[in-house]
Parts: sequence; C-alpha cells; structure tokens
Amino acid sequence: MFVLDNLGREIQEANSLCWAAVATMAVRAFPEEGKFRHPTQRQTVIYRESDIATVAQLVEAERAGGVNHDKFAGFTASCKDRGSCNFPSVKLHMFDIESDRVPPGRALTPEHFRIELGVRRRPVPIRWHFKGEITIDGRTRKGDHALLVTGFNENTHEVRVFDPGPSLDPGEAPEPAAHEKWLPFSAYLDPESDHGLDAFAKHEFDEFRLRRVGRDQDLAALEYPEAQQIPLRIVRRENSVDLSSRIPDGLHAAIGKFMRAHVVRNSGGDVIHGPYDAGVPIPVIPLHVAQIVAAVREPSALFKPDTSTVAVPVLRNGVMIDSFLMLHDTTGWHPRGYCNNRIASLLLQAREILGERPGERRFYLVSIPELSLFFVAHGHFDQANIAGLNRGCVNNLRSCRAAIPDLISKVQREGLDLQALRRSLGSTRA
Repeated sequence: MFVLDNLGREIQEANSLCWAAVATMAVRAFPEEGKFRHPTQRQTVIYRESDIATVAQLVEAERAGGVNHDKFAGFTASCKDRGSCNFPSVKLHMFDIESDRVPPGRALTPEHFRIELGVRRRPVPIRWHFKGEITIDGRTRKGDHALLVTGFNENTHEVRVFDPGPSLDPGEAPEPAAHEKWLPFSAYLDPESDHGLDAFAKHEFDEFRLRRVGRDQDLAALEYPEAQQIPLRIVRRENSVDLSSRIPDGLHAAIGKFMRAHVVRNSGGDVIHGPYDAGVPIPVIPLHVAQIVAAVREPSALFKPDTSTVAVPVLRNGVMIDSFLMLHDTTGWHPRGYCNNRIASLLLQAREILGERPGERRFYLVSIPELSLFFVAHGHFDQANIAGLNRGCVNNLRSCRAAIPDLISKVQREGLDLQALRRSLGSTRA
C-alpha cells in the first residue's frame, strides 16, 4: 500500500481552479530548497498568468524592471483575494516541475503507479473530460476536471484519488477528507460518469515522471513499461425513470447486491469494517452547460422528474463513510461512475435541514460538472426550486426561472471581467 500524505489536501478556491489546486499539491512532493518554495494555490494562478514557470523566471520577475515584473506585480495585486482570479486552464502549471505525458490512445499501467507512488513517492495528475465545448463567457472552455492520484494498492490496483472540488463558499467549513476516495483501476481507465454526466479519461493529459526542472538524472535508473492501450469504451444506453413518487424495487435490489460486496477503505487504505447501510438514494439531474444556455429563457423544462442517475450514501452507525452512483440503462440499474463524498455529505446535510419544512420532500441533486457547480433542488418543471449546496444557502430555495438566468449571467460577467484583467496586464493566456 503506497500513500502520499505529505501533500496537504488543497480544495480549489473557485469553481474553475481544479488545475491550480492539483498543481499546488503536486509541487509539494518535492522538498523546498534554496529559492524553491512551495507556492500557494493563488500563487500558482499568478505564476501561470505572469508566464513564470521556474525559480529563475520568478527571481527575474521579482526584480524591478525584470522580465514579466509588471505582469507579476499586477496579478499579485489583482489576485490577492480568495478565488478572485478564477481562470480555467486545460494544462496544469507545476512550478519548477517537469513531467512526461502519456502518448495518445494510451494509458498508464499499474506498474507505472507502483513506480511513481511506491518507489519515487510522486503523485500522478490526471484529467477527466466532458463532451462538448463551452462558449458562454467570451472564451471557449473544454469542460475538463483535474484530479490527483495520491495512493496505490499494489495488490488490488486501486488508486486513491484526490478531487479538489467542489470549492468552498464564504464561511463554509472545509471537509478535506471527503475529497479523497479509493477507486478501482477500471475507474482510472474510464470514469464513465461524473454525477450523471458522461466523463471520459483524458489520458494524454496524465502526467508522470515528475521532476524538478533540469534534473532528468533522477530518473536514469528506472525502467518504465510501455503505456497500455485504452480499452474500448462501451456506450451506455441511458434509460431514465420517474423517481418523483417512489424508489423502484429494481433499484433497491441492485443497491443491495452491490453493498454485499462493497469494500470501503480509509485514507491509509485499510478496510473500514461494516456492517454498512445504504442511505436513501438521491436522484441526480445532470445538466450540460449547452442545455442550460439553450433553455435560459425557460429553464423549467430542464427539471424533469425522470433520471437515470442516483447517488447512494454509505453509512456506518449512521455516519456517512462513502458514496456511489447507480446508473440506469436498458438492462437495469448498475453501480458505475463517480460520486464525490463531499457532495454526497452536503446533500445529506441539505436534506436534513430542508426536511424540517412541512410538505417538502424528495430533494434531489442538480449537477453541472462542466462548471464544478452543484445544487439541491425540490419540485419539477415550473415548480422547481434550487439552492446552492452548502449550509449557508440551502434555506434560500429560489425558482429555477430566476436562479438559472442569474447563474449564466454571473458566469458571463466573471469571464468577461477576467478577460479584461488579462488584457490590461498584458497576459498572453487565452
């Protein structure tokens, strides 16, 4: 069992900053020395926007009149507040770190993870992709999500993944351990679904052989296997069912079958022994950004009572210790995809808070993984009301007809403001 517990747990400071959180954690695998210091997440963003990739470039930018000094000073001042520079990025920006990438059409093998996590004690950044492109804020975004592999079980080939999302709202208490999860190796190869939205592993963005800039000699004695071919993906034929009135018997049976064989591990990889109980399944309505933009004038049609996805919390003595997804296709319900334990925990808290209101029941999750945004919802079609998924917002349920246009408007304004900031400071970033 190999785990890296010296990286900290970096929760992304805003919904587009998964890349910055992952990069910040990865750099911590290397000891500080000389002028090499671990950057904060905000510094990672500032360095990227200022074209600072190495210690030498940082020293130059800190010098008055030096290359990129004005950009560095400008972004340092503009990005001083948490989440204030919510720039998306397809690529990571690991300060003073080089890496290798996986060839197209290939993926890392278990032996790669054994070498990286067990021998070299280095994490492996990975990337998930959601179908389609997003063009709602003056820029094109790919709908990617960055994660970090921080553990590997050499016997079962399970990987421990840290998911930096979702970001915290002001005043919200962090729950770092809930962002960490052991997944089967098959989920590394193909995550299938992220809270109901089709997710594809973007293996050409997997990064391994991380090393300090100019120190390739650290890898000279290691022999790596060839990357493996990516298995053929079986297309899931989604089949939605109405979950507004009752939980289908077939779903209960499928959950029971899965739970009888399910193993939950703690952060160190040890088995948490049962008995486990399955919590009440939570319907999930996944939305593409393109769907939301197309329906922004009449968003109520998005909030249908039927879905093919539910999130299931796993309880031990009444406390949530894990969660999983059940997806429905033409052959029935199956355990597949990825469910973030932090999101499942927030859902349970929201349902507990909102359940106190008379006449309200059947709360569900609205997921927008492309923007790393998640909401609790009640009611359907023009009766749908939604609220942000944290304790400070759940009591503020609003009509979807008002909340969705406001959401799109906010994202558009933020994107245009960030573009203007880049132009004013001479950033070369797209």
